[in-house]
Amino acid sequence: MKNVFMTLALAATVACTAQKATGGLVPDAIGDETGGPAGADLPGSPDSPVAHEGPVVTPAPGDIIAPEEPAPVLDPRLAAALRMEDAIVGGAACPAGSFTLALTNAGKVEIKTAAFNSEVSAEHRLERKACTLAIPLQLAENERLVIQAVTLTGSSSLREKATAVIDLNAFTGATTGNPVRKILEEGQEAAFTVEGESQQTDCGARSLLRLNASTTLQAKGQAETSTIAVEGVSLTLKIEACE
Repeated sequence: MKNVFMTLALAATVACTAQKATGGLVPDAIGDETGGPAGADLPGSPDSPVAHEGPVVTPAPGDIIAPEEPAPVLDPRLAAALRMEDAIVGGAACPAGSFTLALTNAGKVEIKTAAFNSEVSAEHRLERKACTLAIPLQLAENERLVIQAVTLTGSSSLREKATAVIDLNAFTGATTGNPVRKILEEGQEAAFTVEGESQQTDCGARSLLRLNASTTLQAKGQAETSTIAVEGVSLTLKIEACE
């Protein structure tokens, strides 16, 4: 019996010595499964300061960190359907050499011109400017073109007894589209936006995508100088499959 007690005591001493030598791999009441103090990190673990390089940035309370959105990619079907190289642009607001025309990766046809500005006064009471665009369109038999949005943006500075009328219309082929008109009254000095109507073509259409935009600025009486400036016009487009 004495030998048994001595054996047990020796085994306990060896276990205690092994626990201290290994850093404590045996869980106890005040440690975690690593054998160290509860919540302690092992060097090189993902939660250990040793595992991080450089400063650790902690978001402030209330900060929202959103993932970066991928850059848009132009739909190849849209690029193939619109013959941008054959586009025709005309009108007093878009004389040759004054405008830029582009099809963006977001599916927008954008036209910008520095000549789409008008000014009237007591000496020059009426000014009308227009810009027209025609792009050849060739769709596959099982595709249609959707005009999701037509947008004109600009700014105005209208003095007493001055008014401005903005007309906007996009359509295809022999259709007449859905013309939209916005009237600005005297005293308006701010940016403005005109939104056209959405529409779609027939399946397999082969025609022209057309855009008409115009402004009419008028002054009455002994009017001060009034101005209107169009920053740009855009068509938001997409291709849909015909069912």
